[in-house]
This record gives sequence, C-alpha cells and structure tokens, in this order.
Amino acid sequence: MPANGETVLTFATVMLAKVALMLCASFGLFLAFLLARDRVAGRRIDVGLALLALLALFTYSHFGRFHQPRGYVHGWEMFNYYFPTKYADELGYDGLYGAALAADAERATPYFSGVETVRDLRTNRLVPAETLRRDPSFRARFSADRWQAFKRDLAYLQPNYDARGWLGPLQDRGYNAPPPRTALTAPIVRALGPLDSGSIHTLALLDVLLLASLLLGIQRTFGLRAACVAAILFGTSSLGSFAWIGGSFLRLDWLALLGLGICALASRRHGVAGVLFGAAIMLRVFPVLFAFGVLARGAILAWQTRSLPREHAAFAGSLAATCAVLGLASLALAGGTDAWVAWFGKITQHTETVFANHMGLAAFLWQPWTLGPAALALAALVIASLSRADDTQAALLGGVLVYAFGLIAGYYYIYLMLYALWRFPPRWDVRSWLLVTALFLPSAVEIAIRAAEMRITPRYVAASIVLLLAWALLFEQVWRAPESVPEG
Repeated sequence: MPANGETVLTFATVMLAKVALMLCASFGLFLAFLLARDRVAGRRIDVGLALLALLALFTYSHFGRFHQPRGYVHGWEMFNYYFPTKYADELGYDGLYGAALAADAERATPYFSGVETVRDLRTNRLVPAETLRRDPSFRARFSADRWQAFKRDLAYLQPNYDARGWLGPLQDRGYNAPPPRTALTAPIVRALGPLDSGSIHTLALLDVLLLASLLLGIQRTFGLRAACVAAILFGTSSLGSFAWIGGSFLRLDWLALLGLGICALASRRHGVAGVLFGAAIMLRVFPVLFAFGVLARGAILAWQTRSLPREHAAFAGSLAATCAVLGLASLALAGGTDAWVAWFGKITQHTETVFANHMGLAAFLWQPWTLGPAALALAALVIASLSRADDTQAALLGGVLVYAFGLIAGYYYIYLMLYALWRFPPRWDVRSWLLVTALFLPSAVEIAIRAAEMRITPRYVAASIVLLLAWALLFEQVWRAPESVPEG
C-alpha cells in the first residue's frame, strides 16, 4: 500500500471507482439483455459501454497519476526485466542483485548503503547485503566496457526509489522468463541504447501498443460490445492492476498474442492462430494449456470423423513450427542449452514456493489428497466439454486448465478479459450477463477484502474460490448448447 496520505487516498478512490464501473457494466449488460429487440436502445447501450470502457482504462492508470510520485515507469519491474534482458550473458538468472550491489559499491556515495538484506538468487535465500556486495564473482562476469554500461544504466534507474524503497526490488525472486523471451526482446533493448528517459519510456509504452492492438483485433473480430467488455474487465481488474504490471517492460506480450490468436481462431485462420499461440507459449509457457484445448478438440473431432480437420492440422503445424523456430533462436541468441538448464532450475524453484498472490485450485486446495482429484475432475469436465464447444470456446476452456494445474501469480489472471470473447448466443441473454458479472467477482472480492483488512481469508484465496462460479457458468453454457458440428 502506498505510503503518503494523498497517494493512499488516490489508491482507495481507484478501488472504489473500479467497483462502481463493474456495477455499471453489469447493469448495462442486463439492459442489453432486456432490450435486445430494440435497436435504438441497443446502440445507446453500446455507446454507454464504450464510455465505461474508456473510464475503466483511465481508472486502470490511476486516473493518469500512474505510479505517483515516480511517474509512468514501474521501476521495480523494469529493474527485474530490463537488466536480465540486456545483460543476459553476464547476469543469467542469478546475478542481478549481486551485480547491482557490487556496481553500487564502486560509487563515490553508494546508493544502496542503507540496504541490509537482499535475496541471493543463486540460493533463493535472504542474506546480508554485504555478502553479495563483497563477492567478486559478479564483477568477474563482465568485460570492462559492459561493466561500465551496466553501472551507467543502474545509476539512471536508482533514483526511482530511495534506498529503503529498493528493499522490495532487491528481495524479489528475480527474472524467470524463458530464454526465447530474452532472445526476442534483447534486440529491442540494444537498439534503444543506454537507459535514459526516452528509452525507458519507449520500453514501458510497448504494452500500451499491444493492448491497443488486442482491443482493436477483438473489435474487428467480435464487435464493439465484446471489445468494450474486454476493456472493462481489463481496466477494473485488481488482480493485474497498474500497480502490479503497469509501466513495465512487456508484461502483456503473451496476453496480446493469446488474445489475437483467439481472434484468428474465430476468423478460421488457424495457421495464423498457431503462430500466435506458439509465440505466447514460448514467452510464458502456461498458455500451452489454452492451445491444448484447441488441439484436444481437434483430436476429438478426428476420432469422431476418422480424419483430422484441415484447420486443426494447420493450427498444430504452425504451433509446432513456431515453438521450434523460437526455441532454436534462443539456443543461438540467448545462452544456448545452458540458459535453458538455468531457466528450468529457476522456474522449478519458483513453482515450489507458494506466494500470497498465487491463484488457482492450489491456492485453497493445497493438500495433495484434495488438490489432485479436484484438478483431475476439472480437467475431465473440460475434455468432456470440448466436443460441444467451438474452437474459440475450446481455447478459453484451456484457461480453466491453467486454474486447475497452475499456481501462477494473480496478475496473470488478467487473462480473464479474454472471456469477453466467449461465443455468446445471437443476442445477449441472462446467462451471458451472469457470466460477465461472475468474471468481475474475483477482483471485486479481492478489493472488498483489502478494504476491510480481513485476515481470516487471504484475498487471493477468496478470488480463486469465487472464480469457480465463472467456470461453472462456462460449463453450463457449453452443455446447454447443442453438440458442435465437426469441422473440416
């Protein structure tokens, strides 16, 4: 929670505004259901939803105040993503904090002198800062020129926080993206040159361009109303809020690729969809479960018709080719097999640690004897539903598998905005309204618990539990509809 009174007031106002926007959007969609036959009313409702979408995006930015008093750039996120990308050869997945302390110690007036405890990324344990500061191995990884460049970039970013404010970034778990992300983003970082106001704001604004592209793709494919609902779900989310990921370095890349991939599926451009899904997978791995939904549906249709549908063959082929190309590129450009071994060790260590902001079944069913059967039951329900779904729905049902088997940070659940792309009936009915309203609930509950400062139920656990309602409504819609006609 922000420290000064003005910022605390702004933060509370943002949370209240998000809840108010959720209520207004839910009411507007209920009117859309009631007045579905009235075209004039329908156009007015669409205008209202568009205004709510703009307000939601403005609210997402904390009313344009961003990360006050620091501005738009999220220094914490930029520290943990920019440096391991630009200096991947030297830092790997375990050298950032040690190198930062060692570089700072060479300043005439060290900036981190008041930092006493940091995380040693080699062991994942908190240690005295002096232990890393005096370790010569971090400096030894750099050539003289690269060391000077690293020190210059670090010196630019340091004033984002006072010395005490750096306790959070230096005790984080560090960079954990797969090597292909490093391979793809390192050229962008290098092309922008040393870290300065221009380069850092350019990097932070890339997510804005990606979000705009995603919303435009949704509007062109699914219509204005779906784009507005997606924007409102995004802007009012407290799970993936601006405080968490706004102003960062490409934290929405996987989401934009995944969403545009679903748009391509809806447009029956399965080859393009496979490329987009493959890129999302290589950037963040867990989108593979969205792809699984489409592939499993293709396998079911192939079993039913004794022939693999051409569209699913195109999706599978382009997906595999994209993963192979990006994987090979990472071997050549991002540290080779050593980088993959280091990443696997890093991500294994990361997934074995439970954080307060983790979401999914495992957030509240952590005992193996309850979690295993529940996850398998949910997966069986997903698979049984695929033959009754279309490919858009199959991909979104894959998101239920992320919930069943993943234990990822709550901010990744910004993917709930993609359920605005669920294939609703020809006109909005009460079930459509209930589903969208249920998608607001995880954020609404998280905000309510935070505001009430309740300690009995952790807010991300509560958000995980209420999300079950949205999944139940997905399944109800699938099983209420007639079985899907085989494609091909």
